[in-house]
Amino acid sequence: MELEDIVSRLTQEQILSLFYASGCKEPNKPKIKPTGWTTIRCSEHEDAESQQAGKRASLNVNANTGGFRCMSCGHSGNLITIAKRILNTDDGKEAFQFLADEAGVDLGSSGTTYQKPKPLPKPQPKPIEYVRFNREKPTANIDIEKWLPKIDSMSEVQKYKLLLTAIYRASLKTDLSKKVSYYEGRHITNPRTQLIGFIHKGDTAFWAPIEEQFGLKMLIDFGIYNPADSKISPLTFKRAYADVCFVPAFDLYTDLLTGAMLRPIIKPKNGQKEWSLNKPSLLEPMPFALNYDVLETDEPIWITEGSVDGLSLGASRVFAAIPGVNGISDEMLGLFEGKVVVIAFDQDRAGQEAALGYTDTQGKLHEGLLHRLYKAGAMKVLVAKWNVEFGKDLNDLLKNGALNKIIVK
Repeated sequence: MELEDIVSRLTQEQILSLFYASGCKEPNKPKIKPTGWTTIRCSEHEDAESQQAGKRASLNVNANTGGFRCMSCGHSGNLITIAKRILNTDDGKEAFQFLADEAGVDLGSSGTTYQKPKPLPKPQPKPIEYVRFNREKPTANIDIEKWLPKIDSMSEVQKYKLLLTAIYRASLKTDLSKKVSYYEGRHITNPRTQLIGFIHKGDTAFWAPIEEQFGLKMLIDFGIYNPADSKISPLTFKRAYADVCFVPAFDLYTDLLTGAMLRPIIKPKNGQKEWSLNKPSLLEPMPFALNYDVLETDEPIWITEGSVDGLSLGASRVFAAIPGVNGISDEMLGLFEGKVVVIAFDQDRAGQEAALGYTDTQGKLHEGLLHRLYKAGAMKVLVAKWNVEFGKDLNDLLKNGALNKIIVK
């Protein structure tokens, strides 16, 4: 009896259930192509459910054969690999027997017989460990030059924060005129744009001191540079072909960065509005503009789909800009404990389903951000709505002079 014979007795639903039992996660809207391929969320690292979030679901799985490969981390294998993970064993025979049991195949008889498959036990959800804001925790400003001599003894998280912060601080010292023009073109005059840096296309002089301070290996390891064997621009900044605004994600208690988004001032042909400079396998980045001072006040906090929408609200409103409607984890929502929150997503199906939740064609309920915030301890959660004739997003409203058309309820 070969593995292929066993797999042929499993349905697509059974095969995908094995992946979920091994720690993979189902995306909001799973879709299996006629070829059997589908994309789910990898068990080996943090994945979001949308490309806009900068870390899309990336595990390609063939629901007919059980073969898989993650396009983000390279994790690959077949159903034996998955069975070993479920059983927490390296024994291939034990994994093979497990799959045979799932398929209802009796390996012990002289002639192969088939039985009704046993239902696979559903993995028990782990309790959410919410991140909470601590007003008593001291804040600090970090002198990078002081810490560079100690970098070899630092953790990977500390190294990454230091490197990203050095790049960001350098981006604030470049010629910012293109950045200013970009935001003026969007009618944005919010003073928070001063937090945003700028990196010019192909600026090798910008990167020279960064390379000298941190070395090429670190820049490659943290995904800032293309590797040496890259077919496109090896050993250079991954986005060197575009002028980009550098949108920082600050640490809550220091002025170091936890991540960043790069916003090209000329939209690429693929239509992508922003590129991620985050490392979710190390740490989840804070939302742009959500900081200690914001969390210390009692002001309502607006959650927007991106930095442009948040900045479009004007200087009088505080906001937390997440990279796409699924760009924040349940754990991070704990920061909104005791807060009044306004969800201001786009007035389209994706934005409203993400805010309010929806029931899919299989009758499965997918909770929206509103319910997830209440679970995390938010005091009150409101949803911003407006007539789409004034624009789909907040920046459209700003450009059309219609921010006063927002209804919050």
